Amino acid sequence: MEEYVLDYSGPGGHASQCQITIYPKSGLVIATDLGTGTSVTNAVEQIASEVLKRHRMEPDKLLFIEHYTQGPYGPQETADLVFFDQADTDQTKKGPLLRSPRWQPLPIDEYREVIATAQQIEEQIKQLQARFDNNYLFDR
Repeated sequence: MEEYVLDYSGPGGHASQCQITIYPKSGLVIATDLGTGTSVTNAVEQIASEVLKRHRMEPDKLLFIEHYTQGPYGPQETADLVFFDQADTDQTKKGPLLRSPRWQPLPIDEYREVIATAQQIEEQIKQLQARFDNNYLFDR
C-alpha cells in the first residue's frame, strides 16, 4: 500500500489536494477529499488519469473509490465506486485519460470490506514473492 497527498489544479486553476491510497496488486485506488480546492468529484477524471500515469497502472484493472470523511461536505463519511468509459491515449503523450465518470454509492461497511480484502491480497502476494527466488514472475 502507498499513500500520498496529490496536488492538482481543478477546473478554473484552483490549487487542490486529495489523499491517494493505492493497493497496487489489487488495482484499488482511493481518492479521499481533503476539503482543499476543487472537490474530488469535480476533478475525478483528472485525478484518476494522473494516478494511472504515475503508477503505470492498466486502466482496465483500475478499481477507483471516491471517499469523503466526515467534515465540510457533510455529517457522514461517504464512498462511491467510480467507473469510467474506456481509456484514451492522450495525443500529447501525458498518459491514459479517463472520461465519462459514473458513480455508484458504496455503503461504508462495504467500503471497509473492500479495503480489508485489498490488504489481504497485498499481504498474500508479498508472502508468495518471499517464497520464490524468481520475483520477476510477480512484477509483470
